[in-house]
Amino acid sequence: MAQTLDIHIDAGAGTLLQAGAARTGSLPTLTRGDTYDVRLRLRQANDSGVYEDLDLTGASLRLGIGDVD
Repeated sequence: MAQTLDIHIDAGAGTLLQAGAARTGSLPTLTRGDTYDVRLRLRQANDSGVYEDLDLTGASLRLGIGDVD
C-alpha cells in the first residue's frame, strides 16, 4: 500500500524542513521498490518567522532523490 510523503523545503535556504517532511518529521530511508505518493511544498518564512506556502501558479518543478553519479 502506498504511503504519502510530504516534502517541505525552505525555498530561501534550499533545505529540508524537518517539521512536516514526513509523518515522523523526517524523511524515511528510501529503498528500491518503495512506493510513495510524493507531495512537494516550497515554503518561505514571513517577517514573523512563520512558514507559508509559495504561490507556484504556473510553475514547473522537478524532484530528484539520490546521489549524482
